[in-house]
Amino acid sequence: MRSSLKTRPPAAGRGNGPPSGTGPGHEPESVREEMADRFRISTDPSLLDLDVIHGFLTRSYWATGIPRERVERSIRGSLCFGLYAEDGEQAGFARVVTDRATFAYLADVFVLEPWRGRGLSKRLVETVLAHPDLQGLRRFCLATQDAHGLYARYGFAPPADPSRWMEIVRPGLYETRLAGSNRARVQASGVTRQFLSSEPDPAEPDIDGDGVDRPRSVRCWRSRPKSGCAESRRSWSPR
Repeated sequence: MRSSLKTRPPAAGRGNGPPSGTGPGHEPESVREEMADRFRISTDPSLLDLDVIHGFLTRSYWATGIPRERVERSIRGSLCFGLYAEDGEQAGFARVVTDRATFAYLADVFVLEPWRGRGLSKRLVETVLAHPDLQGLRRFCLATQDAHGLYARYGFAPPADPSRWMEIVRPGLYETRLAGSNRARVQASGVTRQFLSSEPDPAEPDIDGDGVDRPRSVRCWRSRPKSGCAESRRSWSPR
């Protein structure tokens, strides 16, 4: 598979995504692009299709019901990578939350169904890991429910010592707010029926497209200088 890496200034007027990486401490950056056969992977925030990104994430197992505004805000604070088909249609996405010096967190990685089975998730992850701002980090981490095989190819593994890690988790945060908002609208209209199940879609496909069912959710990390493998005892969602 041929690939070429290019650097250019950001384009203007394409896509509907917000500028990414524009929070405090972020410098304006040049756009990096890689061609994967007839697909393009770009860090140009002007190409991002926010409707496509939100449409996938709000139905994903890790961000069910997430508001569009929250997705837009997350993009503004991240280094984002868009995957595009030959006609410019967005086919996938990934973002990295990072200080660009010591730490990075990979999140919201997906390839849409019509373009799976072509190795694009691998090319997307490879492009993310090759970005110059993500080199020499002491720790690069992520969370996944069903794509361990994909990330293990690139050195990610469960934490060597899970007892050293702590977290604040609010499961179902977006679903609860969404259901509450809809209940309020229903009550205001005089309808008493409640709806919107808080259960995630059990048929959510894995981004690697290998058809393997992996019901457990563990944290995966890629650490330097020492790496190891030990299974986490608790499930964890990236959001």
